[in-house]
Amino acid sequence: NAGAGRDADGLRVAECCEQVVIRDCIVREGAAGLTFGSETPGGIRRVTAERITVHGPVPVGLLFKSAPTRGGFVQDLRITDLH
Repeated sequence: NAGAGRDADGLRVAECCEQVVIRDCIVREGAAGLTFGSETPGGIRRVTAERITVHGPVPVGLLFKSAPTRGGFVQDLRITDLH
């Protein structure tokens, strides 16, 4: 589930994004190979990411984004085979 909303709506709903599986991806552009955030008021939990390959002009492999005003938490991430 990723429907917590943005800004004030996200803070009001504060629904957790959880039980997500990401696998067998090739990333060729973007801010990162794998990004968590920036809307985090309900938290992020139980995410598995595996076999992610990053090519091209992608600046970083793994990026966490949030702000002190957004709150939330991150727990139980399992990231394997991020190249």
